[in-house]
Amino acid sequence: MSRYDQMSVKEIAESMNIGTKGVEYHITKSLKVLRHALKDYLPIFQLLFLN
Repeated sequence: MSRYDQMSVKEIAESMNIGTKGVEYHITKSLKVLRHALKDYLPIFQLLFLN
């Protein structure tokens, strides 16, 4: 929601009826998992898009 719908943490928390700290925790955890899962593809991305 924060990335695709440009919603703030507060707006997400209100729409899902959870606390803002919970939203921040889940965003942080998700980004960490994505970074770890995609780390092997970073050189390919750099080669294709940053040259």
